[in-house]
Amino acid sequence: MKDSRVTPNQAAKLLGVSADQVRAWCESGSFKSYRSIKRWRKIERVELIAFAKRHPELVAPPKGSWPAVSNPTA
Repeated sequence: MKDSRVTPNQAAKLLGVSADQVRAWCESGSFKSYRSIKRWRKIERVELIAFAKRHPELVAPPKGSWPAVSNPTA
């Protein structure tokens, strides 16, 4: 099973924006992010999907389909 959390760089690739933009959205509270034990920022995939659906004008259309998420409502 894939990790349900991604880094800002991975999120940027999924959303079609820069990693700096993803970090700015994290800081502004546009979606939740977490810090790992090593202080790396992690973002839930379901948060990214929800954000992209709420703000389609801010993100590039995904190539193909969104990565599978085992339980998107949890």
